[in-house]
Amino acid sequence: MFCRLLKGTTDIWNIYRVMSNKSYPGFLLDSSMVDENLGRYSFAGWRPEAILRSKGNHIEYKENDKWTNWEGDPLKALEEVRKKHGKKMDAISECPFPFSGGLVGYISYDMKKNIEILKKQCQDDLDMYEQYWGLYDSFVVADHFEEKVWVVAYAKDKAIEMEKEIYQVLRSRNQSPKIDASWQIGEVRANFTRQDYLEAIKKVKEHIRRGDIYQANLTQRFSFEFAGSSHKFYDVLRKISPGYFGAFLHFDEYDILSISPERYIKITGSDIETRPIKGTRARGRNRDEDRLLASELQKSEKDQAELLMIVDLERNDLGRICQAGSIKVKDLFNITSYATVFHLDAVVSGKLRADIGIDEILRQTFPGGSITGAPKIMAMNIIEELEPTARGVYTGSIGYINWQGDCDLSIAIRTAVMKDNYCYYQAGGGLISDSDPEAEYEETLDKARALFMAREEVLRFADY
Repeated sequence: MFCRLLKGTTDIWNIYRVMSNKSYPGFLLDSSMVDENLGRYSFAGWRPEAILRSKGNHIEYKENDKWTNWEGDPLKALEEVRKKHGKKMDAISECPFPFSGGLVGYISYDMKKNIEILKKQCQDDLDMYEQYWGLYDSFVVADHFEEKVWVVAYAKDKAIEMEKEIYQVLRSRNQSPKIDASWQIGEVRANFTRQDYLEAIKKVKEHIRRGDIYQANLTQRFSFEFAGSSHKFYDVLRKISPGYFGAFLHFDEYDILSISPERYIKITGSDIETRPIKGTRARGRNRDEDRLLASELQKSEKDQAELLMIVDLERNDLGRICQAGSIKVKDLFNITSYATVFHLDAVVSGKLRADIGIDEILRQTFPGGSITGAPKIMAMNIIEELEPTARGVYTGSIGYINWQGDCDLSIAIRTAVMKDNYCYYQAGGGLISDSDPEAEYEETLDKARALFMAREEVLRFADY
């Protein structure tokens, strides 16, 4: 790989924003909450070499401006495309960054029906692809600790060309996102009434009482009319609530904006880890309140029980693809602070068995257990019965899969979809036997607070 230092700029979001274009897909994987282990690097790219997308068993692939279509296993197609392009990269020298080129995009929560036999009851009103990936062999990377931005490409000429293009566009364009008078921003609506959501929680608790499940993650979806700049909205959102696993994905059909705090899986060589979150408290009004709320969360038997159930589920999922005896749990009941909430989390890790592909890894672990419940299949069926609309990308996964098969994928929570002049944003929480319905409903509002704040901030400037 060829790496060229970009001088005079360290703002990768600004680079992506001015370089992206409606005529082709692009991505920003955005560690706007900087941390040495979780948020050291951000990556951005545009004009992918190829595109892979699917819905059900219908697969579409574009390369050299030509689309091909076929029926098949979508996860197998993902692995086949990775291997096909990975062979081209075998002779390329090592990249000093964790992403060295490959697939960037998302897998929808609704991919689950291609993995398990499940009931289908909720309405798929957004009609999104169940996976959508661009293949990138050149990109920009920001090292937040070194405070440097690099252009990375498989060929020296391509790296130089990309560097020149960035400098040229940065010089010629106004770099501040604008609000214009054509914006339309409507009132927030939910796909549940408050009372209906409370009744759905009671139904989950009845399933738990009968022994059908131990836990289920119930969510509601908020939406409002939005005709304007997705870039500007994300600019506000990432400042209000930065995340380790933020993302801005642009596709022809819609934009996806994420400030996710949660890792689904990270693979480096034979090492795999997942970082489940269970347990939430809203941030306090001052440091004293923050300390009390964080301490309350860490000592909460109810929240500890939620997390333990999911840690056990994740250990079981990883156990199907890892070497015997390699599964470990660390940082159990760790408190992580975010701009609007505290979370309780843990790390589950293991050593992958030899010669296991990303398709099989996803098949055995997707969707992440923290956003389904336990046992996973029964919990997903109950979700289908109770949630009125399909989740789409929400609680699926966003991130990258390298040519070599390494990956870093988030759980797509705190994630908005901008589609057909509407913004959609979902929030929920894990329910167990002693969950309080009113408190659980309020938790969904706490988790959606950053979106509501971003909407209000944009409204202050929009002349609609």
